[in-house]
Amino acid sequence: EDVVPKAIAALQSNNALGAAAAIMTTDRFPKLRARTLSNGARLVGIAKGAGMIEPNMATMLSYIFTDLAVDKAALQSTLSEVVNESYNSISVDGDESTSDTVAILSSNKVPVDSEEQLSEFKDALYALCKGLA
Repeated sequence: EDVVPKAIAALQSNNALGAAAAIMTTDRFPKLRARTLSNGARLVGIAKGAGMIEPNMATMLSYIFTDLAVDKAALQSTLSEVVNESYNSISVDGDESTSDTVAILSSNKVPVDSEEQLSEFKDALYALCKGLA
């Protein structure tokens, strides 16, 4: 079966709800959050996972996408800081798992013009992650 051409034909850029629904397992509803920065850059995040959530994410899978052109090192350090203050501070049933993942990807389409934009990005990323967690 030719899966890749079918997947390419099904791609869409206007809605991430299908992706959020596709990764659901024990979730009762799709987890999807989005933020728009003052310069028009966007952050969109999806997540799955409801059980076995002890600090350090447990069975959460979370994928975050942005078009802001954040330097790779800054993107990683910002994500690490935000994850520690959001996902890694929740607890549901006291168990932990090794299957946790959070990933962030940037298309680098919207340039960063100032330190204030990076600060706004961090605040938006925190709100998005806290909403998904």
